[in-house]
Amino acid sequence: MFVGGSANDCNGHGTHCAGIAAAKDNTIGVVGVSAGARVVPVRVLNCQGSGQTSGIISGLNHVASKDEPGDVVNMSLGGYWGSNCATGSSYVTAITNLGIAGTRVCVAGGNSSDNAALYTPACINGVNVYTIAAMDCAKAWASYSNYGIPPTDWIATGSSVYSTYKNGGYATLSGTSMATPHVAGIVHSRQADPLQNGSVIKNGVTYKIAVRQ
Repeated sequence: MFVGGSANDCNGHGTHCAGIAAAKDNTIGVVGVSAGARVVPVRVLNCQGSGQTSGIISGLNHVASKDEPGDVVNMSLGGYWGSNCATGSSYVTAITNLGIAGTRVCVAGGNSSDNAALYTPACINGVNVYTIAAMDCAKAWASYSNYGIPPTDWIATGSSVYSTYKNGGYATLSGTSMATPHVAGIVHSRQADPLQNGSVIKNGVTYKIAVRQ
């Protein structure tokens, strides 16, 4: 199930996202949005951060077989798919089935400054499935972030985010990958949809800023 037979993060990206969502409030390093939440790593990408759709689907099926009420899935990954990416694939089905079963799934909108509807899993619209765009700390649109409503549901801070990293370190990274675990932490701590506090406008379209309270 796990790439290379191990859940260890040899890239650092997953550890960074996990810290944003759930790092403990223990006076060390950073504090996650849903501080101290149990993190279960499901590694589907290699040390270079790439992988196969089949591996991602296997990971999703693993989650589906183990999920419990209140679980939240963070998917800070994705790639270009093209038109009609939200229909007819087992990848899409695996994610939408999780949402239908009650598991909230937060997915990164992508970093190509393009229409998120052309990227998967960002393109997916479904119950309990949230596509996330990125803003900076000043609540300005992040230039790299994909856009479009649908499929984008929320926007959160994704630029210059300091969090945990591989080998016990810390790093500052930017991307919709960083915005997504902010929302994953919010929906986990609330056990409900995010609340809205303000908005960001891109190309005349208003995007809701996700907050916990």
